[in-house]
Amino acid sequence: KAVVSTQSTGCLVYKNGTDGKIIMGFAIFVFTYDMKSGKKMYLEDLFVKEKYRKQGIGSKLWSALTVKCKENSCSFLEFSVLNWNKNAIEFYCNRGCQNYTQSKNKQVYRFVTGNS
Repeated sequence: KAVVSTQSTGCLVYKNGTDGKIIMGFAIFVFTYDMKSGKKMYLEDLFVKEKYRKQGIGSKLWSALTVKCKENSCSFLEFSVLNWNKNAIEFYCNRGCQNYTQSKNKQVYRFVTGNS
């Protein structure tokens, strides 16, 4: 028996336009599967450094993510947002995202390995 690994993770990086040496923001994602809908993209993190916010970088990263999601035949892009992060909630709602917390009737569990 073998475990087969495929290219299922990715990272989009936004760098400054002058020399490309400064990372201004990034998005980390993974392709996975949903039992009902098939292939999906899970966004682990979309982050823009504070001093570069409100310049459209988050929107550009989001746009690139949605293109990649569609190009890879994903049914949807899923992610979590902390309750206190009102700016992120507003950002995603302004881009047509819907909060499925209540309607999906799910509980999230975590197994802690003790390795951290």
